[in-house]
Formats: sequence, C-alpha cells, structure tokens
Amino acid sequence: MDEEDLQPQHKPAKPKDLTLLSIAELENYILGLETEIARAREEIAAAGGDAGTRLIVLDAAVMLEAGWNNVCDRLVYVHVPREARLKRLAAGRGWDPKEVEEREGAQRSLTEKATRAGDAVDNSGSPAEVQRQVDDLLAQWGLAP
Repeated sequence: MDEEDLQPQHKPAKPKDLTLLSIAELENYILGLETEIARAREEIAAAGGDAGTRLIVLDAAVMLEAGWNNVCDRLVYVHVPREARLKRLAAGRGWDPKEVEEREGAQRSLTEKATRAGDAVDNSGSPAEVQRQVDDLLAQWGLAP
C-alpha cells in the first residue's frame, strides 16, 4: 500500500468560516463529508472481508466523536507535544494556533483520548523512533511482519 492509498480520496475543502455559507453551500459541504465517510466505510468493510488483510488503520482526530471507535478492535493514542503539533499543522495544513485551538476545542480532551485508548505512541521523536514503537505494538498484538 502506498502513502497515497492512505489519504482521503475526495475530501471536501473546508471553507474558512462555515458561518458565512448559505444553507445550500453548507448542505453541499455536509453532503461531501457524508460521501467521503460512506466511501471510507465501504473500503473498510471490503478490506475487512479480505483474508489477506491483517490490519486496518484509521487516523481520525474525531474518532470518539464520530463513533469510529465502535468499529475498531484497538485504539492507539498518538501523543505529540503542543509546540510540535502547532508547527506540523502550520506546515502541513496552513493552520494557525487559533484554528488549532478551535478544532481541538470541538473534540474530546487529549486526556480523555489517551485514557480511552488501550495503547499510546509518542510521536515527538524521529520517524525511526515512532516506527520502533509501532513495530513493538504490532508484535504485542501478534501482527508483526
């Protein structure tokens, strides 16, 4: 599987301010989100039915809010210190600290997410350090390559 396979296929672009949209524009935005969610559910169901599939990973900041945790066997909390999170989101998505705060404010607290997860990964180090932690988890779960 390539990195591009892990990305949403038709993720609707989020307008800067949803309060400025007309009802029709907001409905269209919501329809786009619902379409993406339905597509993801179909792909997960198809992969889960494939005997060759050993692992499906969902990366969702709103995992608990959306109820995705109800279709998962395991939850892993990925910790990133606030400053690193802000820097990564600014570089990768163009979000300023205010937008990050607003988005995080609409989600469960980091403490609750960490508490609800059965395992955790510290994503403050190098990619090799994160990979080692993931490999350790896969070994614990009997899924090591």
